[in-house]
Amino acid sequence: QIPLVIFKREKEVARRLEFSGLYITEQPPDDDVKGQWDRLVLNAQSFPSNYWDKFIKRKVLEKYGDIYGRERIAELLGMDLASLEIGAQGERRPPPDNSLLTWITSIDIRYQIWKFGVIFTDN
Repeated sequence: QIPLVIFKREKEVARRLEFSGLYITEQPPDDDVKGQWDRLVLNAQSFPSNYWDKFIKRKVLEKYGDIYGRERIAELLGMDLASLEIGAQGERRPPPDNSLLTWITSIDIRYQIWKFGVIFTDN
């Protein structure tokens, strides 16, 4: 079971990203350690892992992409524009490789570091 603090922080980051445009229209102050730490997880492939809205990155890309450039927003969020466009066209993807090596290399280290930092710095 996931710690509640991870879910709450993912929700907070996702909502600030979508509704206030934090990290896109403005940056958190330098003395905001929490805001600076959360910047680490933005372009992690696993984010959001526990928050229920898995399409938050697409929503942010659609909302701010025309204004600030789709390529810039996709880079900030760690998204591959080419795979998004192929997925939208409905083309078939190759079956996933289920080998142990693929599983080990698929672990998102950046997300795991962020998650442990959130857990250890929680009150």
